[in-house]
Amino acid sequence: MKQPRNREARETGTVLKTGTYVLIGIAALLLLHLATLHSYTLFHSIAEGFCITISVGMFMFAWNSRRLMDNNYVLFLGIASLFIGLLDGLHALAYKGMGVFDTPGANLATELWILTRYMHAVSFLAALMFVKRVFSPSGVFAAFTVATILSLLSIFHWDIFPDCYVEGTGLTAFKIGSEYVISLIFIASLGAVLAYRRSFDPGVLRLIAGVIVLNVAAELSFTRYLGVYDLFNELGHFFKIAAYYLLYRAVIVTGLEKPYGLMFRDLVQKREALDKANVTLKQHVNEQNTEIAKRKEAEREREVVVEFLRRANEIRTSEDLVRMVVGFFQQESGCQAVAIRLEREGDYPYSYASGFPEEFIRLESPLCRQDDQGAPLHHDQEKPLLECLCGSVILGNAPSSMPFFTGRGSFWTNSTTKLASGTIEEDLKIQLRNRCNIFGYESVALIPLRKGEERLGLIQLCDPREGLFSPPVIALWERLTDYLVATLTRIRAEELLQRLAGRFELLTDTAGGLLRAREPHKAVDSLCRKVMEYLDCQVFFNYLLDEKSGTLHLNAFAGIPQEEAARIEHLDYRAVCSGESLRKGCPAMAGDDPAMFGLEAEQIEAYGIRAYACHPLQAEGGRIIGTLSFGARNRETFSQEDLSLMKAVTDQVAAAVVRLKKEEEVRRHRDHLEEIVRERTAELEARNRQLEEEISERMRAEEEKASLENQLIQTQKMEALGRFAGGIAHDLNNMLYPIILNLQMLAREVPFGDSRDQTIRLVLNAAYRQRDLLRQILSFSRRSEQKLEPVSVSGLIQETVNFLRSSLPSTIEVVLTNDARNDTILGNPTQIQQIVMNLCRNSADAIEPHTGTIEVALSNADLPDGLAPREIQAGEYLQLTVSDNGIGMSPEVMGHIFEPFYTTKDVGKGSGMGLSVIHGIVKAHGGAVRVESEPGKGSVFTVYLPTTREKSRELPSRTPDTSKGLERGMILLVDDEEIILSSVSKVLKILGYEVTPAGSGAEALHLFSANPDAFDLVITDQTMPQMTGVELAARITGIRPGAPVILCSGFSDTVSEKKLADSGICALLPKPADMQELKSAIEKALKGAEPGGVSPAAGTHRG
Repeated sequence: MKQPRNREARETGTVLKTGTYVLIGIAALLLLHLATLHSYTLFHSIAEGFCITISVGMFMFAWNSRRLMDNNYVLFLGIASLFIGLLDGLHALAYKGMGVFDTPGANLATELWILTRYMHAVSFLAALMFVKRVFSPSGVFAAFTVATILSLLSIFHWDIFPDCYVEGTGLTAFKIGSEYVISLIFIASLGAVLAYRRSFDPGVLRLIAGVIVLNVAAELSFTRYLGVYDLFNELGHFFKIAAYYLLYRAVIVTGLEKPYGLMFRDLVQKREALDKANVTLKQHVNEQNTEIAKRKEAEREREVVVEFLRRANEIRTSEDLVRMVVGFFQQESGCQAVAIRLEREGDYPYSYASGFPEEFIRLESPLCRQDDQGAPLHHDQEKPLLECLCGSVILGNAPSSMPFFTGRGSFWTNSTTKLASGTIEEDLKIQLRNRCNIFGYESVALIPLRKGEERLGLIQLCDPREGLFSPPVIALWERLTDYLVATLTRIRAEELLQRLAGRFELLTDTAGGLLRAREPHKAVDSLCRKVMEYLDCQVFFNYLLDEKSGTLHLNAFAGIPQEEAARIEHLDYRAVCSGESLRKGCPAMAGDDPAMFGLEAEQIEAYGIRAYACHPLQAEGGRIIGTLSFGARNRETFSQEDLSLMKAVTDQVAAAVVRLKKEEEVRRHRDHLEEIVRERTAELEARNRQLEEEISERMRAEEEKASLENQLIQTQKMEALGRFAGGIAHDLNNMLYPIILNLQMLAREVPFGDSRDQTIRLVLNAAYRQRDLLRQILSFSRRSEQKLEPVSVSGLIQETVNFLRSSLPSTIEVVLTNDARNDTILGNPTQIQQIVMNLCRNSADAIEPHTGTIEVALSNADLPDGLAPREIQAGEYLQLTVSDNGIGMSPEVMGHIFEPFYTTKDVGKGSGMGLSVIHGIVKAHGGAVRVESEPGKGSVFTVYLPTTREKSRELPSRTPDTSKGLERGMILLVDDEEIILSSVSKVLKILGYEVTPAGSGAEALHLFSANPDAFDLVITDQTMPQMTGVELAARITGIRPGAPVILCSGFSDTVSEKKLADSGICALLPKPADMQELKSAIEKALKGAEPGGVSPAAGTHRG
């Protein structure tokens, strides 16, 4: 009970003490007011004396304790107080009525007052600068001394201080304004004091704030008085007295009662700040340690990624890449077992696995559900029916919000036992196989491999230990899979190009061999053995029609004993050719009607053949003249790429057989003619010498016949080569089509300037060069008559030369001379430009790597009989001459330069088609080409083209189409090759169109018939089984007249323009087209091309 009583006693004492001070203060103020009634000068002297006393006391306290005090704010105010007190004393002595200074009026006292108040206000504000700073007391004392002396000199000696009071008028504007400025300075010091409040004792802070507020009140009061003795002047002094009293309490009383709280306040605060700093430092150290750990982990992840990319960049095959990835993931993750699944034939089996038991691989590898025949099952959306969690991860069925799944679609768990006991089967609506748990794997991670919407497969990591994975680890694997997908896509594209290059080389070599062959057996045997080695086949059969016996005779074979070959040497022609597929030119496959093979199914099985394909050899009109079959014992089926190569080889063999038969007929006819000549010669030798002239004439006739026969043989060779070239170009165009489109889409996804972007562009340029070569082959292979029209050649030549100057090396100069008076011919502008382009590029190859000049000259030539080349008639011709100072040619080389595939250039620098194409174009234009050359001196090519007097038409404008894009619509896309269907569908979606794919003409017709108005455009391939693109177009336009249809073909000569027009096709799009050509073709078709008005949609092959 004592403590409450003591507290009450202390509180009572404090109240009494405060009340006493208040009463004393009121009494003092009353006494001072009474003094004003007696003498205002007395009141003023007492008030100023009180303030001067406190100022001097503050100075004495601060100055004598300066060596012990660390509160520089009090020390600065103490020094300033001495000089403020001095000025206040002078102000009191100069006050009106004191009579100390010989100056009438109150202006001197008012000037000293303003000077003192300025020093007082500025001192309060400046003192706060030294709360945390150390200064020299002597220096500050000296500064105040100098400032005080200069201020007094400005009043007493120089008389430059502004007047503050005018007798009879009152206060001046300077005095009133100064009071307001002083008030603002005090207010600013109040704000600064509050900002430094942590440096002051709370009680002292309140007293100093009171001092400043009272000083502001005093200054404002001194702006209102009219006379120095009036009420506002008295009120202002009362405020000043109260302010000095509070200053006395704040400094002197507190300094005496609580000296350490006032003088060492900063030391206590520093101790408190030090303790807080220690706590903050510990927190900062912990944060730094955490950040260092994170940086170490990030550095480790970076090292892992760099090492992965280094290894991936060193690999050149997809098989090696898969093996490296599995080993790398197994090493870095520490998992016992790692495997990778990749898509193959609709399923996602293990492509490579490490650490798993063989039984696990056997049971778990098939992922897609299968029907009774073992074929993969699919959803209605054509997605495969994949089982278990691997299927959900590959298809991306699980939302990222579900447990165990990441935002990227990856799955991971550290306990398959807990997973199996959960509800994940119901949540995902799947049936878990749970084999990972059965085989003892607790930690399982499944990382998907995706490229856009394409699902490539996944990586599977398994380990019997629990708690092996964490979100950062899974995120690292996801990053690595992104790099893996890009690398796998690049390597697969490179492998595909290598296969295409190998296939093209194989076809080119075999074509040359067939062209040089004279015996069918030897030619076919050598060719098919090369194809067998390339396709990894073990058996082939080649049957040829024996027209005399009406049977098929075994011409060449491999892979079976000789006695077996003798047993199947002859086959029934009618039985073999009765199959519908063979009669349409399609291959017969294993599992079809055995009659289609010409061999019994039992025979095929007896030879150990598991995969078998038989292609018909067809002559003109589709007549079957034999078969070519390939078989394999190490696989069940052939890929579409293998079948395509077989078809190309079959076409080559058929063309070679037809050519050899025709050559045999020509040889027999020639032998017969030679026999007749010999008989006639014998008769003529017996006749009179008078008939020698007649005999000589007839001999010349025979020579001309022999020349015509040689030309006939060459023509037949060219026709056979044309059919072969068209077949090659068609197949390779079909394969280049998806490659170009996929590379363009891949380039859009990769940042420009990236190393992958450079690789993609190199591969894309190679594909474009392949396409250009194929177009030259197609130009050479065309046999139909061209529609020629009047064309002015000069502009075409000038345009071509300008292009050549920009594309050829700067070391080669191209000079053009045009002296032609009449430059109009009946011709094809594109082909004329191709003549100039090929000749100039041929000259540039002859000059490089040296410097040289190519001269292009255009003139008119009137060729009379005897001067005109033998193959053209006399008349007026346009003469085009291309000459160079290159290496020249020998007579032996000049004799072969116009033969197809003949070249003297290094491998990879020429196809041997350029001059053959020129020869064909010039001949088709009714002209002739001549060449003169000498080794070391260069070559001169002269082209003669017949002129015409008809007026040439204007060439179409090349101004780019600036019309606005059309609204996107629904497109029905038809193609029997899955890779083309998939690639073109993706491109059309990128272009903003909706796409409905169809894998055959029958499927497309069914979709169109169900809803004819649902499709804005139909894009269809020409060469498809069962129904061609032309037949499909005719059926579609029959259902909906005027429906726009674009026909795609790898060899446009297979369909005539009349047939296209009759089928309602509005545009022909040659393959391979790129994204821009496909877009342009669609926009033109959707603008409303009239059926029957067929136009080449893009990238025409002409020339």
